[in-house]
Parts: sequence; C-alpha cells; structure tokens
Amino acid sequence: MVFRATGCRPTAANCLVQVKQEGALQRAPFFVMIKKNDCLAVLLALAVTLPFLSWFRVAPLTDWVSDTAALALLACSLPLILPACGKTNLSISWFCLPIWAFAVYLLLSSRHLDSAIASIVFILFLSVWSVLFSGHAQSLDRERFIRILASLILVFALFQVALGMAQLFSLAPLLQGFVVYDPNAADSNIMGNIGQRNQYAQFLCWGIVSASYLHAAGKLRMPFFVLSVLFMAWLSACSGARLVWAYAFVLGALSVFWLVRRQNGMAVRMAKAALIAVIMMIFLQLASKQIAGLLSLVGLTTHSVSGTERFFAAGFGIRRWIEWTKAIEIFIQHPWTGVGWGRFAAYSAELELTGGFPKSPESWLFIHCHNLFFQLLAETGLLGVLIIFIPTLLCLLSYVRGGQQTAENMLLLCIGLVAMTHSMFEYPLWYLPFLAMFAIVLLLAPLERVNVPVRSSILRVTGLVACVLAIGYVVNGAVNFRTLVIYNMPAGNAQENSQRLQSLFEMEKDPLWATDADFVLVNYLVASKADLKLKLQHFDRLAQFRPYPEVLLRLSMLYGLDHQADKAEHALKLAIANYPDFSPNFSYRLSMMKESDLNNLRKIADIAAKAYVQHGVQTPEGRTAAVMTVAAPVTRKALF
Repeated sequence: MVFRATGCRPTAANCLVQVKQEGALQRAPFFVMIKKNDCLAVLLALAVTLPFLSWFRVAPLTDWVSDTAALALLACSLPLILPACGKTNLSISWFCLPIWAFAVYLLLSSRHLDSAIASIVFILFLSVWSVLFSGHAQSLDRERFIRILASLILVFALFQVALGMAQLFSLAPLLQGFVVYDPNAADSNIMGNIGQRNQYAQFLCWGIVSASYLHAAGKLRMPFFVLSVLFMAWLSACSGARLVWAYAFVLGALSVFWLVRRQNGMAVRMAKAALIAVIMMIFLQLASKQIAGLLSLVGLTTHSVSGTERFFAAGFGIRRWIEWTKAIEIFIQHPWTGVGWGRFAAYSAELELTGGFPKSPESWLFIHCHNLFFQLLAETGLLGVLIIFIPTLLCLLSYVRGGQQTAENMLLLCIGLVAMTHSMFEYPLWYLPFLAMFAIVLLLAPLERVNVPVRSSILRVTGLVACVLAIGYVVNGAVNFRTLVIYNMPAGNAQENSQRLQSLFEMEKDPLWATDADFVLVNYLVASKADLKLKLQHFDRLAQFRPYPEVLLRLSMLYGLDHQADKAEHALKLAIANYPDFSPNFSYRLSMMKESDLNNLRKIADIAAKAYVQHGVQTPEGRTAAVMTVAAPVTRKALF
C-alpha cells in the first residue's frame, strides 16, 4: 500500500478504511461468481421441479406448458454459463460429444423430418446448453450447487405431497382446477400435478433421496427428515405405482455399496439415512391397507391402491411385453438406422393388426414401447444405440469408481438410476423436466474432460442466440398453444370455422407447430369428395406418424370415396385392431355416411361392434372379440 503526499499524515483509521476497500475490490469477482452460481443453481433446480406444478394440462397439448416452462428456465440459465472472453479452448465432459453426435445423427437419419423436426430442434438446443454448462461446471462450488438443487427438489416434492393429499381426500374437484385429477377416479388415481402415477412416484423418490442428503449435510433435523420421508413414501404408495419397489431396491443397493466403500462421514450418514428411507418405503407399501383402515376410523375415507396390490394387474404389464417384442421385430427388420425418430407408433399399430402377436388390446396409441433401450433400437437402430445409450451407461458407471463415493455423487447417481429404471418400463425422458435432470446427472459425472479448440466469442454468440430463440419460441408458442386449445373442436358457426381453418393453415407453415396444427385440422376436415386428394394426402401423412382413431377412420372413409377399397379396408381394420372400444362409434359414424362406396366399410365396422357388445363393453373379452374380427390369428408369443 503506497501513500502519496497529500498534505496530511495517514492515520490508523485511514489505513483501515483503505485496506477494507482494497480487500473488497479483490474479493468482488469471487462474490459475484458465488451469486452467479447460486442463481444458476436455483434456475436449474426450478427447471426440473417447478414445471410439475402446472395445472394447464389441456388437449391437444397436455404437457406443453410444463415442458415449455422447463425450456424457458434452461434458456434463462444460458447467459450465466457463457465462457469468459478471450479463451481459445473449452474444457468439457466427454459426454457432450455423444449428445452432439446423436443430435446430428437424428437430423441426418430421419426419413420424415416434417414430423420429427421439433424434437430434433429441442435436442440441438439441449446439446448447446450441455456444452456450455459442462464448460462452466469447473467453476462451480459442486457441494453448494447440489445442496441448492436438493433443497428445492425436497420443497417441491412436499408441494406434490400436498397436491396428492388433496386428490386422496377428494378435495381436488373443489379447488377450481388448480389441482389435476382424474374425473373417473378422483380419489384413487393419485398423481399430484405431474399427471401420471409412475412419474409422480419417481419425483417423490427424488425428494426422498434429497431429504437423505440434506439430513446427512446437517440441514434437515431427524424429526423433519423422518416426517418428510414418511409423507413422501406414503403418497408414493398411494399412487399405486409398482415401480416404487424398483426405486427402493436401487436406493437400498446404492446405500449398501456406499457403506461398504465408505470414504467420509457425510457419505456414511447419507447412506444410513437412505436405508432408513428404504425401510419406510417398503413398510408403507405393505401397510397401505391398514393405514387406510385407521384413517377411516377418524372419518377420512380413502380409495387408493398401492403398487403392491397392483403388482400383478393387467397380467403383470403384459401389454408392455408385447410392445417390447414389436420393437425388437422392428429392429430386426431395420437393424442399422431404425425406422426413424417418432415412427414407432405407426409400425406398432400395423403389427397389432398383421403381426400375429398375443392379444391384450387397449384402446390407446402406443407412441413408445415403454423401454428406452428397445425404443432406441427400433427408431434409431444399432448406430443410435452405440452413439448415445452406451455412453450414457458408461457415464453412470463412473460414479461407482473407486474414490467417487461422496454424498453428492450418491444423490446424483440415485436420481440418475431411478430415472433409468423408470425408462425401462415407461418413457419419462420424453418429458423435458425429467430429461433436464437426467442431463445434469450425466454432465456432473466424474468423467475425463476434453479440450475443444474453439473461441469463446463463438460460444458466447451461440449461447445467446440459443437463449433468444428459445425465449422467442416460448412467447410465440404461448399464442399458438392458446389458439390450438380454443380451436381444438369446431365451433357451431360455419363462418367462424372457415376463419379457424385459415389460422390453422397459417400455423402449418411453422415447422415447429406444423404437426400439432395438422392434428387439430383433423377435426375440421370432414370425409367428403370435396378436395379429396388434398385431404387424402393430409390424413395419410398423419397416419404414418400418429395413427390415432379419428385419423384412421377418416382416412378409411376418404380412401373409400376415392375408390381405393383395399386401402380403405386396411385403414379401418387398423383402427379396430388398435382401438376396439371405439368399434360402436366407428359403426355409427359409417352408418351416417350414405355413399355406396362405403358399404364394405360399414359391414366390417358392424361385425366388430356386434362382437364387442356381445362379449362385454369395456371388458378385455369385448376388446379381444372386436380385434379378432379383423386381426391376423395369434401365431407367436411375446419374447418376455
């Protein structure tokens, strides 16, 4: 410290002030970085938790608001992870390379970009975000970042507990639509605002793991830890999710492994806390009936069913086995590059009619085979699996290497393995909040880093452009989303419907919204000879991507009116084979059409509807009877 001649002598007070000022200046960047990283942690934690509170789950895009909320929060985090100016290389996790390779592979291998472009664009955005986040991760206080993440996960898991209790005690219908509920099972289908029992249970499991971590870190006292885990485990049991048993096994196995490979006190404390949580999860699964009985004694009647009671429901998930078998069959037919992103649904529907598989019909479209590995095999082939699935497994395995058994790594690995376990039976990673959390787990894995020679200016511009484009999509998308919700069903006024058609045709020009607009247009384009070729082209394109019942029915009518009898019958048989509960509706709708070109279609629909009614409406026997009037005989077994 140098004193210049100022006409007065430096006093002790002056020296102390100057030392404080200089120290503050030296520490300022450090404190700015801490604040910046805390904001980043909060934004990312909100991206994987806050969207699940959304009650805007309306047709035709029931998950758009939650996915877009996650996208907006990820976009807002981009300015916080831009590299510093002047750098000529970026150190990133090597896992970023397979993410980029997979995005490029999808872009090059997709045979029908019109239907897959939106998904590919979002994967490209996630690739940009992953590179920038991975590069910034070196400057993170890892423990502080994960502590903030765990804290917010626990808070929002407890919010979901409150929403689940509102459903459990029949309060949801009274809450003005702010709590999602199933109108047909308002007090037994417990799903929070997440909207699906297994996804709800997975998120509550994140909360249980986070509570174990925070207790080990001394941030959650034992009474609060036990109470929070008790409620989360109970609501996961009330959800009826069978996968809770798998989640408990994952958490228990990792806890034992961490105890065997113990390294420090906090890791041991977390493993012990997690084992306590596992015991509570198992106990509440087994005692759910007794708890319901105790609640009824005080006037609180519940009708939920635990995962244990549902364990062998629906033939222990036999429909999943059939879809897995279909996926393998598709892979065998298209081994290298698969059938293209998003094309499984159309091939699955076709195999339901012609494949000779065992019949366990359900009247909804399987857009996913309910297994991540088989889905990737079917849609992206062996090349896609090698590019992304194998690196993902290697990434998760890096957490169990020697010297990596920290409490933070246990938290991340538990969440990652729970998501992966769930992905072997459903498709949570097709929802952006789950995918974002899984990406965070993979990008924070203790992997070797690679130096990419790229100027920071290029990365900064790329990140800012991605941020602006994502926010622009959200703002523009809010308008389009509102339009599609309002226009989902035609109005009673012909002039207004004409105006709606013009708006939907305009929306079709936007590649990110074209597919959604196309499906809403289905409700407006009636089966008639007017503009027949144009309508045929429209419905045929949709049937190759998402063969929903209305798409197939109108396609069969249009083919009939165009004198393409074989194609007309095939489309109708596809509809009956995949949606047997709709058979009476198909029969009625065709009976209203007086054209003689549709006589054969009427006969097919009448036979299916009659068989369905005779064997029992809304019963497995009735569905099977309707399906077998059109489908190929059963000639093979499921592989599992």
